[in-house]
Formats: sequence, C-alpha cells, structure tokens
Amino acid sequence: MKDPARTPHAPKERQAAPAATTGESVAGERKLVQLSDLLGNAQGINIAYGEQVYRLQITKAGKLILTK
Repeated sequence: MKDPARTPHAPKERQAAPAATTGESVAGERKLVQLSDLLGNAQGINIAYGEQVYRLQITKAGKLILTK
C-alpha cells in the first residue's frame, strides 16, 4: 500500500490559522471583520464593487443575503 503522504494528490493537513483580531490580516489569510462593525444597528448595507452595487442584509431568520 502506498503512503498517502507521498502521493501527489494526497490532501494536505490544514493547520489552524493564527488568530487574527478584527481588522488585522495575516499574510496569506483573509481579513476578519465583525458584521456589527459593518452594519452597526442597520439591517443591511450597500457595497460598491467597481460599477456594481450589492446589498448585504440580514433576514428575519438571521441569515445573510448578498444581492446585486
């Protein structure tokens, strides 16, 4: 039997990313932003991306929806 660690398509073990505080980014990682920092007391915000405007909102069920 082949050693899975030596096969070219073996899944790599994922290491836990270093804990980042809000607003910090770690090299190669995404920036973590708290939703409350984006929305404040609002139920939704508009996000401009290039020529498009997207709406990020919280539903009554507490889920997030991003729409164009």
